[in-house]
This record gives sequence, structure tokens and C-alpha cells, in this order.
Amino acid sequence: MKINIGREFPQYFKPLYPEEQHISVEEEYAQGYEKRYGKNGFMMLVPAPQDLKTGEPNQSAIATINIEKYD
Repeated sequence: MKINIGREFPQYFKPLYPEEQHISVEEEYAQGYEKRYGKNGFMMLVPAPQDLKTGEPNQSAIATINIEKYD
């Protein structure tokens, strides 16, 4: 089962650009820590960097990170 996240964001998460934004994740990654924060790495939202001259936002991204060491 996949959980689709579309344009139904809380106001503070709404993109500042008009095009459609959708992501899909497997349910096991959408809930809990085992899959997201395990040896497979984890997913995180990379915020849109702002153009410091114009103030316009760039595109946000979804990143995956591989955890090398725990402390």
C-alpha cells in the first residue's frame, strides 16, 4: 500500500510555486522509525533554498541518507 501526499499541506508547508507536487512512499516508510531510520537510511525534506537577491524560492527536494555510524 502506498500513501500519497499531494497538495493538502498545512499552510506553513504549502509550496510557493504553482505546479503540482506529489510524492509516494511505501506505508512501512511513512510510519514509524524502523524503515526510515535503519540501515537503509532515512528520508528527509530538503527545504527550498531562497534566492537571496530576488527572494524567490527554489524547488524543495526529498533526500535519502545512509547512516554510517550510530553513537
